[in-house]
Amino acid sequence: MSLDEGWPSVTAIIPCYNAEKYLEKSLKSVFDQDYPHIEIVAVDDGSSDLTADILLQHSPPVRILRHPNGENRGQGASLNLGVHCSDSELIAFLDADDLWYQKKIKKQVQVFQRHPEVGLVYTNGYYINEQDLPLHPLKSSDFNEINQTGRILLCCYTGPPSAIMVRSSTLDQVGEFRSDLWL
Repeated sequence: MSLDEGWPSVTAIIPCYNAEKYLEKSLKSVFDQDYPHIEIVAVDDGSSDLTADILLQHSPPVRILRHPNGENRGQGASLNLGVHCSDSELIAFLDADDLWYQKKIKKQVQVFQRHPEVGLVYTNGYYINEQDLPLHPLKSSDFNEINQTGRILLCCYTGPPSAIMVRSSTLDQVGEFRSDLWL
């Protein structure tokens, strides 16, 4: 399969802050996707552990970004930096301590292809233990109407950022992530 066969480009944006414990597995879950081409952009958000070294071991194909002066600016600013450096039609987010199911990207892209009016697609997932075994489901809202984006954003939990894929054009319409919000 190639991008010439009609598959849109996808960028995986991975904000990383002191993620050395989980980062290798997270990156592997992107490398193991059954999708023909994924640009991987990792934003090192001022890590003080071995995160930068792990990223360098995978560069290329991982593109590494940093905030000016290597400062810690938070997840919102890191996601924004990754989005601004992407030219892909679709953007997926992966927290550095999360994993993707092997068919996640392809399945989400197929939804976008079947429904060109859709701007955001999310998935369910699982909480997992240290051995990557599922503990219990992490369910998004039971919202399934594709024509009420505003309602989804106002009332429905779509799960963690790692469950989301969004069209770049949708991000252009709604604006940046708020960088003043911190966990």
